[in-house]
Amino acid sequence: FLYRGDCGRGDAVQYYLLVVRFLADGNEWDDFTGSGETGSPGSNEGFVPVGWCRDSDFSGSASAPVSDTGNSFLTIVASLIFVFVFGMKVQGVATGTLIAQYGGFGMAVFLWFVFYRKRLNIRVCWHEIMDKVAMRRFFQVNGDIFFRTLCLVAVTTFFTSTGARQGDIVLAVNTLLMQLFTLFSYIMDGFAYAGEALAGRYIGARNKTALSRMIRLLFGWGIGLSLSFTLLYGVGGKGFLSLLTNDSVVIQEAGTYFYWVLAVPLAGFAAFLWDGILIGATATRLMLYSMLVASGTFFLIYYLFFGMMGNHALWMAFLIYLLLRGSM
Repeated sequence: FLYRGDCGRGDAVQYYLLVVRFLADGNEWDDFTGSGETGSPGSNEGFVPVGWCRDSDFSGSASAPVSDTGNSFLTIVASLIFVFVFGMKVQGVATGTLIAQYGGFGMAVFLWFVFYRKRLNIRVCWHEIMDKVAMRRFFQVNGDIFFRTLCLVAVTTFFTSTGARQGDIVLAVNTLLMQLFTLFSYIMDGFAYAGEALAGRYIGARNKTALSRMIRLLFGWGIGLSLSFTLLYGVGGKGFLSLLTNDSVVIQEAGTYFYWVLAVPLAGFAAFLWDGILIGATATRLMLYSMLVASGTFFLIYYLFFGMMGNHALWMAFLIYLLLRGSM
């Protein structure tokens, strides 16, 4: 259950649903969301073995990205087959996603048993599983992560809906520019997952020296990657936008807000790294407090400056939100 709803994946889901919502009529949207509800048990149960493997320091930790990649690949292939071969349109995407959710769960369980079946009886104390103190702590950690994720979803959803209220062009521009943030977030998630597993390992071993060294190295990589992405976006970011759309009006309008995107890597990398470290350390209450302050500040900045700055206020609020998550 300690599988975190990372920012990158949350943004990807938001924009995936947004695209489907605009392409679908009312009945198709109802079919899509109905299939999502049917597939949610498989998707949610898949978090358990994947979370176990991801935070493990055994060789089985590699099974988490394998499972995630396999799930994504199955979603794409199944959706393409149902849409283009069987002509099922949005219902085909829903059916492909449904199959992938249960297929991903099956793959995660299979990999979990492959790597851990022989170790379970050695490393798991079954009679301690229902220990009241441990279970109370377990649900406290999960509660912190849950409310943190609610804040993340609230900010992401508000960002999308606010762009939509400003018109189709602004919505398209925000969606387009957010892809650059999403790309960066996927890279940083890998380092966050590493920090998550290693922080738990070193704290459990009471190895403060190794923990401090790991944090220094992690932030060194974070700064280096942030500078690299800033340079990359500065040099070729607008060319990347032209790969995503051929609408010259949208590309031209995106240039008005592009400098906000250039600030995203340096403003946001620490938020990803600290999320991983704090979850690995089970210091989730600190993560929740920082998210509450950052989210509240996001809405405050937006409503204070929107009248003067328009859509720029939304991007400024988003940057401050990322900065606060990584600095508190």
